[in-house]
Amino acid sequence: VRRRIDDCFLRTGDQDGLVSYYQSWLESHPQDIEAMNRVARFLKQSARNPEAATWLNKALTLAPKREDIRKTYVELLAEDKRFEDAAAQYEQLLKTSPNNADYLRDWGKMILRNKEKPEADRRKQAFSIWNRMLDPNPNDAVMVAQVADFCRQNQMLEEAESLYRKAVDLAPSEPQYREYLGEFLSIQKRPDEAKVVWQAIAQGDRRSAENLARLAEIYNSFGYGEDACQNIAQAIELAPKDFALVLKGAEYHNKSARFDEAIKLVDQAEKLAANDEELE
Repeated sequence: VRRRIDDCFLRTGDQDGLVSYYQSWLESHPQDIEAMNRVARFLKQSARNPEAATWLNKALTLAPKREDIRKTYVELLAEDKRFEDAAAQYEQLLKTSPNNADYLRDWGKMILRNKEKPEADRRKQAFSIWNRMLDPNPNDAVMVAQVADFCRQNQMLEEAESLYRKAVDLAPSEPQYREYLGEFLSIQKRPDEAKVVWQAIAQGDRRSAENLARLAEIYNSFGYGEDACQNIAQAIELAPKDFALVLKGAEYHNKSARFDEAIKLVDQAEKLAANDEELE
């Protein structure tokens, strides 16, 4: 019914009339939280943010655990550049949903947007908030790498590097964490260090055709053609009957203008082809 009432007003562009309707309704129904939420939304769309904030506050007083209303309030405060007030709302959200990673992430980002505070203080506070994501399981390499990503995206480079290295230590057999760390170092113009990290993906008991192929793919994506060729060749030595791997080796050698080797690998792949599509 309310949706139809809204449509009646909005079809004629009478958004102010719709707001007046809900305000009149709320005079006789002061506990109607949904009506408060609706009138706040329409006020916000009309750029009447102070009035919208008043109704959202009233709704939250009656229903402090309504996360959807509080998130709308956060958006409104941020739109008005009231970043400190917006950040404070995340504390309330986390009372309802403790350790919610999305709320902690967004809270830290909101802190960083408040340019009235010194940048160093903002970064320190944001880092402290993001670290709370690790409280439930400090040895979760996935979450550690995620926090590292947040730090990198916000130019908190020292903290990011420390966390990427921690993720590697927590999951030494998982190649993706060395890949992330190497990528970070490469972006920081530290290619030699990046290569050392990447090379460890396929060293010792981690040396396998799969890891060597992954290492070759990393080198190829960063423009290290010779390294890509060397590692894909080693992968093929370990898995000479892997059609896709051999064909990938031909691609890398061709890209690096090593045409003779590429043709040999194409010939090798032809012998492994199992159907017409692979032969083509």
